[in-house]
Amino acid sequence: MNSRLLKKLWLTGSTAIKFYLANFKVLKFLLKSKDCMMLFPPLKGGGGMSCSYMIEELEFTHTTSPLPPSKGGIGSCKLKNSGKNVNISSLCETELNNHAHQKGITSYIKPTLGINLISPFSLKTSLSNLTLLVSLLVILASCGDDKIVGPTPTEEAIVAFPKGVFISNEGAFNNGNASVSFYDLTTQTLQEKIYESRNNRPLGDVLQSMTFDGKKAYLIVNNSSKVEIVRTADFKALRTIEDLTSPRYLQVIDETTAYVSDLYQNAISIIDLNTDTEKEKIEIGSWSEQMVKIGNQVFVTQPSLFNQKSSNQLFVINTNSNEITDSITVGYNPIAMVLDRNNRIWVMCNGDFDDPNKLGGLYKINPSNMEVETALPFADNAVSFAPRFAINGTKDQLYFLKLDVFNIPIDATSLPTTPLIQANGRDLYGLGVNPETNNIFVGDSGNFVQRGSVTIHDATGRELSSFKAGVGVNGFYFQ
Repeated sequence: MNSRLLKKLWLTGSTAIKFYLANFKVLKFLLKSKDCMMLFPPLKGGGGMSCSYMIEELEFTHTTSPLPPSKGGIGSCKLKNSGKNVNISSLCETELNNHAHQKGITSYIKPTLGINLISPFSLKTSLSNLTLLVSLLVILASCGDDKIVGPTPTEEAIVAFPKGVFISNEGAFNNGNASVSFYDLTTQTLQEKIYESRNNRPLGDVLQSMTFDGKKAYLIVNNSSKVEIVRTADFKALRTIEDLTSPRYLQVIDETTAYVSDLYQNAISIIDLNTDTEKEKIEIGSWSEQMVKIGNQVFVTQPSLFNQKSSNQLFVINTNSNEITDSITVGYNPIAMVLDRNNRIWVMCNGDFDDPNKLGGLYKINPSNMEVETALPFADNAVSFAPRFAINGTKDQLYFLKLDVFNIPIDATSLPTTPLIQANGRDLYGLGVNPETNNIFVGDSGNFVQRGSVTIHDATGRELSSFKAGVGVNGFYFQ
């Protein structure tokens, strides 16, 4: 072990002492605990193991930065204890975690209660003893592994994903078997249940969609009424947005706000990403589905529910006021959207479930004047139960799932009559296009009983390879 392994040691209180380290061998050796390790950050809904200890006569106030927590500083916290169990202050924990997010810190140790750190080291009330503790850690960090007495604990490092595609597997309704797979595009190998394996707990019931936003990914778990937030690099759980109704899609608005569409609550939830709670609602009157953000406007589809009034409206929300400011008439049952290279919104509409005369189709909208520039209605309402819509990397070729897979250029004036990829009896359920190679990924539901199949096709529709993923393959997210 060498000194490079010791990244930082920050001690602070408010009934908590947090150790931010790049390597856990030193601290685990000091605590002499086989299970004293937790990856950052174990907030609401987070997984992993907890680390704990008791402190003797420690009262310590320290600020590592002159800035307040909201501006990037750690903040001052106090701890005073005489051999009693120490509990975590949620306020201090939030401050530390927010700071860690801003600084890109990826791991920390969370002390709560139980393990005795008094022997062989006794922490007193002076800052000099804190300096001594840091020195001891540095000395231990500079020692070779063969100098450590006792068993060497297993080191857990961040295992980032290589270049590939995340696959969302919806799972069977009420079975709680939603999952995420990862397909390595270089080695052509599959990792299954990556959320479960990296967090030691199941994801939940019905993974509707995922939203990737830089270092974070949002997993919208519909029938569990929640959104799981994970690190994109390794899918370690960060936090959970809970107590939603029936969430469908998430659109990040800015660093502090997101919109979540919903099947049943007749409104879009406005989420405070600092507290992971719903702070407001935007009433929309029925089911809300996919969203596209352009500037300070969000366009949202409103599909039709069974046995309810038909919908043919695309709504426009101003993100400054969080109010609906406009609506655009398109085909019936608008459900999915993509944005092309000319900054035009394409909307896919299923057609009404109950009235065969109320057709769907593809509609191109100019967001600057809210006008429909191209309308390509379907000949019938024979569509998949969950039609999918995708666009290639250069954003000039559309792909849509209407029982089979079809494709058209963005300047098309009519719909194709011959499919690019035929279903051949499969229940096609997922669709995605690799933005670099234009290879097409198609998934089937597996009848929501068995693992679904994924087939990869080149741009001409020729099948290249196939493999099995999870139950109900419904989406592909390339990185």
